[in-house]
Amino acid sequence: MRVASLIGHSREVLREIVANPQRPVDLFLSRYFRGKRYLGGKDRRFISEQVYDTLRQFLRYYFLLTNHDYSPTNESVDSSTIADEILAASIVESESSTNFDELSEGTRLTIERLHEISDRLQSIPLAIAHLSENDRLAFHTSLPRWFVQQIVEDFPSDYQAILYSLARGGEIAIRANRLKGSREELSFKLYRQGISTTFSEFAPEGLILEKRLNLSAIAEFRGGFFEVQDVGSQMLAPLLQPQPSWRVFDACAGGGGKTLHLASLMEGRGQIVAHDLNSVRLENIVPRIERSGVANIELLDHSQYLRNRSTLYNQFDALLIDAPCTGTGTIRRNPGMRLTLDRGVLQKAVVEQAEILAEYSALVKPGGVMLYATCSLLRAENEDQVKIFLERNHNWEIKPVEIAPSLSTSEGFYRSFPHIHSTDGFFGAVLRRKSS
Repeated sequence: MRVASLIGHSREVLREIVANPQRPVDLFLSRYFRGKRYLGGKDRRFISEQVYDTLRQFLRYYFLLTNHDYSPTNESVDSSTIADEILAASIVESESSTNFDELSEGTRLTIERLHEISDRLQSIPLAIAHLSENDRLAFHTSLPRWFVQQIVEDFPSDYQAILYSLARGGEIAIRANRLKGSREELSFKLYRQGISTTFSEFAPEGLILEKRLNLSAIAEFRGGFFEVQDVGSQMLAPLLQPQPSWRVFDACAGGGGKTLHLASLMEGRGQIVAHDLNSVRLENIVPRIERSGVANIELLDHSQYLRNRSTLYNQFDALLIDAPCTGTGTIRRNPGMRLTLDRGVLQKAVVEQAEILAEYSALVKPGGVMLYATCSLLRAENEDQVKIFLERNHNWEIKPVEIAPSLSTSEGFYRSFPHIHSTDGFFGAVLRRKSS
């Protein structure tokens, strides 16, 4: 397909994302490609990479072209036009020589405007000279200023490494389903199909794919031999050290990735009650359960939970709270998050997390354990949240995580970082309910 046409397709997707930034980018792309069956594999790869690359630099280009920070409610800037211009800026900056005729046809911007954008890119040092050090860092990493300031405060020693790591893409990792075979066996099966993988250094069931591909089309995926799961996420469920005889309550099961991991760690035995406030999300776990071949997962929607809550108190050996959060540890994988992340999102998450901890911790029997986990980098959602919970609940204590030293903190918690472990940013705290 002609380059101008591919740019045009990228433009369509980007415009839709900017108009509806709350939805995940991969869902936009999947839906778009389903409606464009004539696009080949190379075409789809070009469009996907262009959209992701542009979103990673969106706030940077927005500031450069408007002299303002991005705001989805800013009515003085036409969101569709600025999306076209930001796409053009991304292409101009990434290519040593740009065909302005092709770019004009694809973005529907005039040649004159494209040259103006090119000139703005050349004037970056002057455009940001008046900014403070932290604001220049926000510009270069294309991240919200408030978030950059928060990372600087939370991680004064290595904030730059953390922030720059979020500007790059992430690896694609899968987790072998130990109930259907080892990762060595899975790696060999994939290798025979021309799919190269490497063993994760940290997750014993983890494989890293050497290139992106449509995993849903692979027979081993449909057969439940593996799940797509970031290595940082794969290391959370084992922190509970679940036993086959246990009863486990998964309070925020979501898509079910950690639920399924718990089931495999428990050898398909015991009982896992998977619960989520969103009944649609909960129902979406069913096909994954069927693929995985486990029979120890019971689904409990929130209305059922409310009706039976009193009978569930003090009944579970373990509780998993994969808490709703800002998701800041996954920004490199979900670059569209840059368009929606503000302080209000953090404030809402912190309140919700505290409520969830207070509600579901009562389900754990004395002597039982709880894993509180997020995919956020921010201390307010992690260490601070645990500290507040312990101050309010003296019958709980920290159980230091048993994991590689590079993944544990001095406080006894689990932390993974993009700049250290090449994973998304995850946090995990194991707490034990005292016996008396």
